[in-house]
Amino acid sequence: MGKNIFIIIGIIALIVVGVFLLYNKQEEPEVAIPVEQEELESLVSTLLSQDDGKEIGALVFTEIEGETEVVVKFAEDVETAHPAHLHSGSCYALGEIQFSLNDVVEGFSRTMLNTLELQDKLPLVLNVHKSEDELDTSIFCVATPS
Repeated sequence: MGKNIFIIIGIIALIVVGVFLLYNKQEEPEVAIPVEQEELESLVSTLLSQDDGKEIGALVFTEIEGETEVVVKFAEDVETAHPAHLHSGSCYALGEIQFSLNDVVEGFSRTMLNTLELQDKLPLVLNVHKSEDELDTSIFCVATPS
């Protein structure tokens, strides 16, 4: 009888471990493989509020087959469309608009630019405006990664 108890306890332990492993199994997330399995490098700048310096989003540059994807993402979705431009100069002394980006709508903007043209204009600053009617009011400005 003593031997049977150890066998029963062993079987119960195996069942418990099996159930635990079954329910705690995490599926590996699907990973998108870039074109031709090349590793894409991204340059990221954190966007800080001009009012209080809090992080409000990110500016991401990713080179994809001779073009550069420029993504502006707000931490919170905002319904108002915000015009966005890459300027020469600095945030303290904005120069001319070098590239107009797609408006930031619902907290997101994606624009494709020619990489060589972009590199020729560096350094640049991203300036995002309050609205089309209030282009003189900036929500934030940040130097682009170079």
